[in-house]
Amino acid sequence: MTDRAARQRTRRGREQQREATRRRLVEGGLACFARKGYDRTTVEDILSETGAGRATFYAHFNGKAQLLTSALSELDPIVDASYEVLNRSLSQPGGLTPELLHRWLDGWADEWERHAVLLRAAWQAAAADPDLYRRSLAVEERLTELMTNYLQRFQGASRERARVRSVLLQMMTERTFYTMIWSGSLNRVHAIDVLVEFWWSVLSNDEQPPSPPAGP
Repeated sequence: MTDRAARQRTRRGREQQREATRRRLVEGGLACFARKGYDRTTVEDILSETGAGRATFYAHFNGKAQLLTSALSELDPIVDASYEVLNRSLSQPGGLTPELLHRWLDGWADEWERHAVLLRAAWQAAAADPDLYRRSLAVEERLTELMTNYLQRFQGASRERARVRSVLLQMMTERTFYTMIWSGSLNRVHAIDVLVEFWWSVLSNDEQPPSPPAGP
């Protein structure tokens, strides 16, 4: 083995070890969030859960908020792939149907259930941390921007109103999933059926969103 190959192998080994440590810290953090809630979890709790030292933790994260956002960023490829399916349907005549929306929302609800601990911690964090709340709003904006085939129907002020409608639709859907999964007060079948109605009403409408009434 050449010196260069040996160095590359050593570097890969260090990167793999670093990623394994980061993964252990994230999983330990999520375990603490599930058990104690985001607010009551401390870095010391995560250290106790994982057996890591403070220096190790702070070599990866500057606190529990950064650990949480790092874990959330791992969902980006899942989100992007899901919204690409929806966006592609908007570019095809007859591509968007209530049946497709139902399958899409049902699959999206499955993802929420699959990542329930992480997403619940994100909601708790957004309620307690202004920076994380702003991050959650930025996520809603990003989801809307992924629906390029919807937004391009509109221009100027109409486009801005269409964007706001989409953001509000995202917020309503996430709140519905949160309530459905953690409080159990919403029947999943009925909730998704109603969400389909809202999404269909917005996305199937090629008309310009109505302008606000003129002021006095």
